[in-house]
Amino acid sequence: MAADSSRKLRSELGGLAPPNSFLSSASVLPASSVPIRTGLTGLFMATLAWVAILHWRLPALPAIVLLVVSTAIPMWLLELRRHSRAFDHGDHERQVPLKQLRLQRLIGLAGVAILFASSITMQNFLAKDWIVGVYEWTLPAAPVLGFFCLWQLFCRPGPPSPIEELGISIVGAWNQKRLDAGGVQILLGWVVKAFFLPLMLAWSYVWLADASDQNWNSIGWASFFAIAMAWLYAIDTAFATIGYMSTSRRIGAHIRSVDTALLGWLSALACYPPLSLLVLRTWLEYKDGFEWDAWLHASPALALVWGAAILLLTAIYTLSTVMFGPRFSNLTNRGIITSGPYRYCKHPAYFCKNLSWWLISVPFVANAGLKTALFNSLALIGVNIIYWLRARTEERHLMQDESYRQYAAWIDKHGLLGSLRHRLAGRS
Repeated sequence: MAADSSRKLRSELGGLAPPNSFLSSASVLPASSVPIRTGLTGLFMATLAWVAILHWRLPALPAIVLLVVSTAIPMWLLELRRHSRAFDHGDHERQVPLKQLRLQRLIGLAGVAILFASSITMQNFLAKDWIVGVYEWTLPAAPVLGFFCLWQLFCRPGPPSPIEELGISIVGAWNQKRLDAGGVQILLGWVVKAFFLPLMLAWSYVWLADASDQNWNSIGWASFFAIAMAWLYAIDTAFATIGYMSTSRRIGAHIRSVDTALLGWLSALACYPPLSLLVLRTWLEYKDGFEWDAWLHASPALALVWGAAILLLTAIYTLSTVMFGPRFSNLTNRGIITSGPYRYCKHPAYFCKNLSWWLISVPFVANAGLKTALFNSLALIGVNIIYWLRARTEERHLMQDESYRQYAAWIDKHGLLGSLRHRLAGRS
C-alpha cells in the first residue's frame, strides 16, 4: 500500500519534462495570453486610484471600491475590444428561447449565491479570529458592484456567461441525474471563485486600511517601507480580486480547465485561511516577533539595503500578478502568461514571495536562542516545500496545454536558470 501511494505521488509530481516533440520549439517563446499593455494599463490606473485614496484620505471601504473598479474597467475594455471579433460571426445570435435563457441565469445566480454564502459562512466560522469585521463591511459593497458590472458587460446575448454556464450545468445534472465532466469543471471553477474572491477582497481591504493608519506627519524610512509594502500587496490582491470576477468568454478570460488533483488543491488551500491557520500558523509557525528591522536597528545602512531588497522582491511578486491582467486565478488555466517576470522564470511570484519571507522574518537569527532559530528556519523551509508542491502540481496541470509545454521548453533553455546551466555546461 505504501509503495502504491509512493508511486501515485511520483506520478502526480512527475512527468513534467517537456516531450521530445516540443524540444524543437524551445527557441520560440509563445505569445502571452494577455498583452503586457493590459496589465500595465491596469497598474497605471490602480496607481492613480492609490494616489487619489491617499490624497483624499479615503476610508478603506470606498477606497477598495475605487481601486477595484478603476483598475478593472480599463482592462475589461481593452480585452473586450481585442476579443470582439471572435463574436462577430453569429455567436451573438444563439438560438435560445428568452424564457429558457432567463431560467438558466436565475438558476445559475442561485447556485452562485449558495456557493458564496457557504464560503463566507465557513470563513467567518473557522477563521473569525484571523480578521475581524472585514466581511461585514466589505462584502455588501464591492462584490455587489463588481458582479453588477459583470452582469451589464457580459450577460448580454452572446456566449454563455459564467453564471449562465453554471445554470446550464445544474439543469443538465438535474435532468440526467448526474454531473458530467464538463459540469464538474464548471462547478469547480465556481468553487474556486467562491473561496478565493472573498479572501482577496478582504486582504486588499486590510492593506488599504493599513496604509491609511500610517502616520503621514513623519515620513521616514520605516513608514515609507510600510506604505510601499501596503501599496504593493493592495495592488496584488486587487488584481487577484478582479481576476476572480472576470471569468468571461467575451474578454477571453474564461476558465479553460480546473485542476482536479487532490494534491494540487491541498497544497494551494494550505496557504489560505482557514487551513493555513492550522498548517502555517500552528505546525509551521516560523515567526517569533523578531524581524529584520529590529535585527538591523543598529546598522541603518545595511537596513536600507535589506529593506530595499524586500521591496524589490515584493515588487516582482506583485508585477507577476499584474501580468495576468484580468485573468489571475488559483487552480485554473485561463491562458498561459509568458511576459514580464514569467519571461525569465516559471514561478517568479512563488520564488520572490518565499525569499522575501526569509529576509523579513530572519528566522536564522538566534535572538531567542539557537534552538528557536533552528526550529523557525526548519518551519519556513516547510512553508517553502508547500509552495514547491504548489508549483509542481500547477505545472502538471498546465502541461495539458500545448502552449505551456512550449513555454516550459523555452524557459528550460532560455530562462535564468536554463541560461546559467547552459553556460556552465559550455565552460566545462
